[in-house]
Amino acid sequence: MGGYLFLVAGDRFHLAAVTPDPRPEVAAYREQIRQGGPVASAFVVKRVVESKGVVYIRDASVDGETEAYRQNSKDFGYRSMLGVPLIRSGEIVGVLSLQRPDVRAFSDREVALVRAFADQAAIAVENARLFGETKEALERQTAMAEVLGAIAGSPTDLQAVLDVIARNAAQFCAAEDASVLLLRDGMMSSVAHHGPLPQPTNPWPPDRTSVSGRAVAELRVVHVPDVQAEPPGMYPIAQEMGIRTFLAVPLVREGRSLGAIGLRRLELRPFTEEQIDLARTFADQAAIAIENVRLFNATKEALDQQTAVAEVLGAIGRSAFDLDRVLTTIAESAMRLADADTSSIVRIDRGVGEIASVAGPPEQVARLRSFWAGRKLTPGRDSVVGRVLLERRTVQIEDIRADPEFDLKNTAGVARTVLGVPLMVTDDIKGILLVRRAEPRRFTQAHTRIVETFARQAAIAMENARLFNEAKEGLERQTAVAEVLRSIAGSPTDVAPVLDTIAANAARFCGAEDAVVHLIEGDALPAKAHFGVLAAVHPQPVRLERSSVAGAAILGRGTVHVPDVLAADAAQFTQARERAAPGGHRGMLAAPLMREGAPIGAIVLRKGDPSGFSPRQIELVEAFADQAVIAIENVRLFNETKEALDQQTALSEVLRTISRSAFDLNAVLQTIVDRARALVGADGAVIYRREEKTAFLLARSGKALARTFEPGTRLPIDERNTVGRAVLSMRREHIPDTSLDPRVANQDEGPRTRLAVPLMREGSAIGALGVARNDVNPFSDREVELVETFADQAAIAIENVRLFNETKEALERQTAISAVLKAISTSAFDIQPVFDAVVANAATLCAAEHAYIYRFDGELFHVVATHGPAQPEYVSELKEHPPRLRKGSMYSRAVVDRRPAVTVDVMNDPDYGASPDPEVRALWQRSGPLGKARSGIAVPLLRHEEPVGVIGLWRERAEPFTDAQLRLVNTFADQAVIAIENARLFNETKEALEHQTATAEVLKVISESPSDLGPVFDSIAEHARVLCNAERVHLWLRNGDRSELVATGRDPGVEVDLMRVRSLPVDRSNLAGRAIQGRTTVQVADVLADPEYDARIQEGARPWRTVLAVPLMRGGEAIGVIALLRGVVAPFEER
Repeated sequence: MGGYLFLVAGDRFHLAAVTPDPRPEVAAYREQIRQGGPVASAFVVKRVVESKGVVYIRDASVDGETEAYRQNSKDFGYRSMLGVPLIRSGEIVGVLSLQRPDVRAFSDREVALVRAFADQAAIAVENARLFGETKEALERQTAMAEVLGAIAGSPTDLQAVLDVIARNAAQFCAAEDASVLLLRDGMMSSVAHHGPLPQPTNPWPPDRTSVSGRAVAELRVVHVPDVQAEPPGMYPIAQEMGIRTFLAVPLVREGRSLGAIGLRRLELRPFTEEQIDLARTFADQAAIAIENVRLFNATKEALDQQTAVAEVLGAIGRSAFDLDRVLTTIAESAMRLADADTSSIVRIDRGVGEIASVAGPPEQVARLRSFWAGRKLTPGRDSVVGRVLLERRTVQIEDIRADPEFDLKNTAGVARTVLGVPLMVTDDIKGILLVRRAEPRRFTQAHTRIVETFARQAAIAMENARLFNEAKEGLERQTAVAEVLRSIAGSPTDVAPVLDTIAANAARFCGAEDAVVHLIEGDALPAKAHFGVLAAVHPQPVRLERSSVAGAAILGRGTVHVPDVLAADAAQFTQARERAAPGGHRGMLAAPLMREGAPIGAIVLRKGDPSGFSPRQIELVEAFADQAVIAIENVRLFNETKEALDQQTALSEVLRTISRSAFDLNAVLQTIVDRARALVGADGAVIYRREEKTAFLLARSGKALARTFEPGTRLPIDERNTVGRAVLSMRREHIPDTSLDPRVANQDEGPRTRLAVPLMREGSAIGALGVARNDVNPFSDREVELVETFADQAAIAIENVRLFNETKEALERQTAISAVLKAISTSAFDIQPVFDAVVANAATLCAAEHAYIYRFDGELFHVVATHGPAQPEYVSELKEHPPRLRKGSMYSRAVVDRRPAVTVDVMNDPDYGASPDPEVRALWQRSGPLGKARSGIAVPLLRHEEPVGVIGLWRERAEPFTDAQLRLVNTFADQAVIAIENARLFNETKEALEHQTATAEVLKVISESPSDLGPVFDSIAEHARVLCNAERVHLWLRNGDRSELVATGRDPGVEVDLMRVRSLPVDRSNLAGRAIQGRTTVQVADVLADPEYDARIQEGARPWRTVLAVPLMRGGEAIGVIALLRGVVAPFEER
């Protein structure tokens, strides 16, 4: 007898299992059908699928569908055949086929047994599917944890988090490509990407011409199942790229869009709702990460900017990259790990290929280097390199000799199989990594992925080396410019040392042997500075003519480069040639010194050989020319601006004082009023801050001011005083003589001359700086400008302190949020540490004495975390008697309204402690330790817009919570919901795995006892008891009009059931009979209270009260019952 198990999917089948047969011809046949094919091509499978029932073939050699099939039955020795369907949820998922070598019918018992095996096989197929889904859920949960871990572990590295999100979004949403797009300066750009599809290099507007732009603009998820089915031009870029399915989810924070996550598929396959929900979760996590990094960087950016620049420059100076060694290592590693015979990295420079590194046997290395020397590269299909350049992707030719498009002239003759991978830097191909095999043997996908990884590393190394060299060169230039600037700063009245420094640095950093600085004096160009090893400067000054290189640069007002003054094409430079022989120079470079569009001289570089100067050297000498002009101009300006510099020195003293006390506002403002009063010769000075309709005095200077001018006093903002006028008009107000201005209050009192300047911030007046003189002595324009300067400094100081305080507060909040996220990531499935962290941080950051978190089950509030002064009795009371959903409760209001509930003073609030409802007042009067509570806030924990709990904060003082604190509590509520959801997903996954394990164990018992049903029944019964938390289990099989007890489980730890009744009638006197008669599940909470129940059944057994009876169904008929028993009244749950 032989057996086959086929699996069916749609209109195709494949062989999943078969009984052994040593015959070679049978093995060949089985290997052929193992690959599967159309159902219509398989005789027995087709018959079973068409009939959806058992199929019996009496003699396949006679009844076979085709002559070939009938002949095979004779050759392979199968005659009588039986086909039984595997059915799950009404669908055929497979066929179990049995064959006999002789013509002999299958008995009804045998058919029933095969049906049972087919049912078990169907269960196994379904279990495998469920296991796969469970595994996928675990992988998704792992992805969530990985993102949260990245957020918690990278509070300042946004890129690391976004890269993790892009990778996981592509993987778990089954997309070929995922991008994280951010909105910056009104334009969108790709900042993290995972997948093979190209990304736009230039930012684009967030409009409706792209799927991601539409999601950002409309603040909603945009799912386009088939991009190509949309009207032409609807999404031009995606349609041109051949994208079929596109999903874009906006990154939203506080009602504004930060960007989007875009998922793309090249095949028409719409995303499922689960995948869309998962993408929303990734978008939320990206938005959280972006906000976290923004808040953190806002604190660090200003303080660390200068230090970071110095550290980067220092690191660049200390870390020189050895690119050749890196590329050689990459080539050797790629060859070894891809099992190749040779490999090479070709660097591309302006269309010319150059071997950067090569690995392999020495003789082949030599051939490759010779082949690639100065070789031109063009896109085309006649070579691997040409195809890589043409298609801009990895290309493999399995056998170049068998490829009709390949030109064998484009090979060094060392390989048959070649794999080429582009080295991409942004969208440019900077080189190609080639691996080769001498014999035609295709590289596997694993090898290809390895080589692509090495190609990416090579591209990174090349780009790093380029950036390093540019940075190094820039650092050298910066050093040279810094020396010049130091010379300028050290010689403000003498230009000679500056010009000497410029000549020395120009020669050193521009690769010259000699440098001269000439200045125009009439028709001559005398040398004002010289540095170098060539012969001394000619005794006669250079004439200002085009026959000299310096003269040509000055008269032409542009740089002149002569690689060789003795060359034929330099014959016009007769004066330069005359000086070349005694000077010993050939190459010359001259850059004019230009001031306000007019030349004042030139820098000339010379070298003894005709090699010329590079474009970068030419740019640098032009920079030195600009520095020389600055130095010359500085000397001129120095003497003209001495008076202005003296004033600036006085102001610098004030600024130094401000910088030493940047966040001590009182000290800064006191310095400002003291210096302003002194520098303008005033008798008094004041600074006011605007507070609604009054001005608050912050600082004063001058003994002549009356006692009314004390810090803390207020002044009305109106036309009767100069400070009020300046704030209202937002411009300076100068009253030369108060006695002549009728609008001034108390004209005969106080200073006679007054000046007030508004402190401006973002177009609004936030206060004013006022100075006054006791006598009539108007302030001059210079003095007014000086007071305005001090007013600007005061506004900056006030703003700096405000920003510092806001930044400090944001940092404290960010630290608390990071602590909660860390608790989530380190205790993903232990929710209590997260709750404890949330209440502790919420209470601390919101200045509340008490904080609570309750879980809400639809009726009761169960306390799960508290923070505040010790109150164990109150907490115990809450746990033993959970509060109910009721009126007059802030928690109830927050849950019912699904939004925060707040009160400034709960005991005087008509909605709570001062309610006209006596029941509500009584509720607050007996609130225990919270009787001291005054100000409170309750924020619901919402999952899918449904309340699952509430977080509450209380203060023992009447002080309202700020909007920022409310937003913070909302953030903590969101994090608590994330923690609850994580724990729920974990428990559901754990429960599914336990079910899967129980099913697997039952199947194992079935396989080990194919002919003995006792162990099978015991195993099924025992697992049902354990998983459903029952005390005992009975398994009954129907025998005519009675049920026989066949199993009671197999757990040795469960007390033996001594029930005397082992057979029951199929009627309503027992639950087994009811389940069989009704063909449905029956549960009775208390059988001893059921009037139809026959209590005599329990004689000799420990009594039971709650019973759940589930019928065993086959072919629409109940053949038995599993009954679960509990000794107390405790109904079973739906699950």
